[in-house]
Amino acid sequence: MIEQQDRRAERKKREEHGRAVVAARKRIREEQLRQLHLLASEVATLIGGTARAPVAGNAWMFVDLSESHELSFYREGDQINIRGRVDGKRYELNVSPRVSSADIVKAINKRLIP
Repeated sequence: MIEQQDRRAERKKREEHGRAVVAARKRIREEQLRQLHLLASEVATLIGGTARAPVAGNAWMFVDLSESHELSFYREGDQINIRGRVDGKRYELNVSPRVSSADIVKAINKRLIP
């Protein structure tokens, strides 16, 4: 009887730990996405474009700079992948989340000026 109660208590403890781990991962991911959306919005403002409203939980953030220039931001682990398309030509940057939005704008502009 006591062994059965111990097993139940241990199983309950493992289940609670599992739920806590999942909840922590979800909070971390939500914070990463919030920071990504903020960064994309700041870059859009600095470069003269508009950020599209983010879809809840979506890892992609899009910025429209003109009819012929679009950026997309994606957070993957320790990197932010920025993809751009100008008049059909594509470019890509990978940056640290710690890079300032002004430095990202400089990097984008370097890609645009041959």
